[in-house]
Amino acid sequence: MKTAIRQPSYTYGFHDKRTPLWQTKKGLSADVVRAISNRKNEPTWMRDFRLQALKLFEAKPMPAWGGDLSHIDFDNVTYYAQPAEKQSRAWKDVPADIK
Repeated sequence: MKTAIRQPSYTYGFHDKRTPLWQTKKGLSADVVRAISNRKNEPTWMRDFRLQALKLFEAKPMPAWGGDLSHIDFDNVTYYAQPAEKQSRAWKDVPADIK
């Protein structure tokens, strides 16, 4: 059984109560990349480019410079959530709770 990792608390108060129309499962894998690409109706070349980028990401070590990134649990992140059926093009079409 996997032990839950305590996430750092978020102190700035922003959150969105909306339920996404669709979202991937948590974690980043080739299957998740394919699901996102399919959902977004992307061309094959874009999906293949993203899959190649994923392989590079997985092959690279975490940076040893800058801030401590060791607490990031990449398996506990939802990498894509589709918020609505369509995007608003005009301010008047944006839902009131978003404005």
